[in-house]
Amino acid sequence: MMASRSSSTSSNKRKCFSLELKAEIIRKFDKKKKTKAQICRDYDISSGTLYTFLRDREAILSAVSKGQFKPDRKRLKTTEYENLDHCLLAWFNQARACNTPISGPVLFEKGAELAQELGLTDFKMDRGWIDRFKDRHGIGMKDISGEAASAPTETTVEWRGKELQDILKEYNEKDIFNADDQGFFINVSPTRH
Repeated sequence: MMASRSSSTSSNKRKCFSLELKAEIIRKFDKKKKTKAQICRDYDISSGTLYTFLRDREAILSAVSKGQFKPDRKRLKTTEYENLDHCLLAWFNQARACNTPISGPVLFEKGAELAQELGLTDFKMDRGWIDRFKDRHGIGMKDISGEAASAPTETTVEWRGKELQDILKEYNEKDIFNADDQGFFINVSPTRH
């Protein structure tokens, strides 16, 4: 009796589907190429699960088409403080576009500052909210590295054109080596935390 019980409970385990997969299932249903029963069989879902996807059709398709969430996101639930979330993400994207390194504490401070500016008196900034923010938007605190993030291109081109040529004239060619890996570190920015 116990053997049949364990086999039946394993098939009834709750499954979580990504929004991307839910949208795919909805689109297949909308094309009318397969019946509900065939779709349920193909994706190993119950008819109740399919009905839930179809009931939430508009919200799922809208979220996927707008790229509102990461592709592997499973739920549509958003944060209670959507305005703060949106403002902090916009600030983060703008800072990253300028190759500005942003550490966890910097993100935390900016979030607290924005919450105050938005008048969110009942909001308490904590590490958990920041961690969920980073997870919601697929943000990893990584170092910004490479030549593109190291110096302004105009300054580098100008220096290579004028000053480097003057310096190289003072040496024999046999004494000149590749200097691509050399760097100047003035006002070193914070790295990830």
